[in-house]
Amino acid sequence: MDSVNAMDAVSPMPSDLTSHGIDPWRDLALGELEAERARLEAEIASAKSRTAAARHRMAERDAEVRAALRAELLASKETVTELERHHQTELAAIEERAHAEVVRINAESRRVAVTGGAAPNERGEVSGVE
Repeated sequence: MDSVNAMDAVSPMPSDLTSHGIDPWRDLALGELEAERARLEAEIASAKSRTAAARHRMAERDAEVRAALRAELLASKETVTELERHHQTELAAIEERAHAEVVRINAESRRVAVTGGAAPNERGEVSGVE
């Protein structure tokens, strides 16, 4: 046997293996598939990590915005409360002045009724009233 025929007897050619149902490239393809699988799994893990980080940042930002809105709402409530207090104070002063005016008008009405419309002098006396 020559050297070429001796090689054929020791190591079958890919075409011979394929005809017997054996794929010599199978191991190479499996290695490539494993490498691609590992690469894709690493990409998925990286994407999951970035997604988790983004969710965390979003939750932090949401908490910050909620805190700011809560503080603004509290400040607004305090402003409204102060405005209501001021309004009540002014309303009480108006009511007091209105009551004093009613008392004055009633007193003037009684005086006119008693005096017949005559005005009092400097001492508060009305002339012509007995």
